[in-house]
Amino acid sequence: MKGIDDVDTHSRFVSDYEEQFFEKDDGLIGPDGEIFCPVCSCCTLELATVIPCSVFVQVDIQLGITKSESRLVCSGGCVRTQKHVG
Repeated sequence: MKGIDDVDTHSRFVSDYEEQFFEKDDGLIGPDGEIFCPVCSCCTLELATVIPCSVFVQVDIQLGITKSESRLVCSGGCVRTQKHVG
């Protein structure tokens, strides 16, 4: 029986994590300059401060090394592959 190797698991984890975020170029620009979600087009994209996921995040936090970055997320909860509920 063949198991899943670490590389496949890591790749799947990163892609699942990354689908929560959008790039500025992905969004739809409204008449007032707001950036709307490309998935639902009714919610705006907002900047959120996130700590990138890694297997070492817990160790980094304990050592006081936190590398946060700003990423665009849908205010309604959409991800790249799924529209928000409601």
